Amino acid sequence: MIRISHRHRNRGRWQGLFPYLLLAGLSLAMTACQTPGRIASTSEPGTAYSGVFIWDSERVLADQAVQCLKIEFDKREELPDGRLRLTGVTRYVTGPIDEINYVEAEVIYRAEDRSFRMWERNATSENFVSDGYFEGYFEPGLFLMTGRWVSESGGESGTLTLRLGADAPCRLPAPL
Repeated sequence: MIRISHRHRNRGRWQGLFPYLLLAGLSLAMTACQTPGRIASTSEPGTAYSGVFIWDSERVLADQAVQCLKIEFDKREELPDGRLRLTGVTRYVTGPIDEINYVEAEVIYRAEDRSFRMWERNATSENFVSDGYFEGYFEPGLFLMTGRWVSESGGESGTLTLRLGADAPCRLPAPL
């Protein structure tokens, strides 16, 4: 019979625990990367989303045309047909001088397919376009909210990309 030293016997015990230790480490890392207190439930959107909007016609202008925004919902109402109405305020930071505009927002959300339609009204800027609405979807888990601007007058279109949380940067990088 081969004699195994105490040191080698313990190594086998740790090798058997390796998959469990790896799983525990990954779980801890994933938990540490989440934004505390802002994780949406699986059936309702969160209270704040932030990200960017850009008109399709201005994509060639890159950073100068990106509109940073943050939307915060302060009211929720379940409608008789089961949809959810969220209302709140959107803060836009636009252009090379970082102009700030506020606008009221209303979202109608359908949990069955995670779709939404969002209208914006009563902007603080006269140049704000409000002749349409956003139409889009929340990704599974409701962490991402993406949509397209649909003009009611047949005008321009654009893309909205938001992520859960009010902490996305809303300052445009300085041109080089």
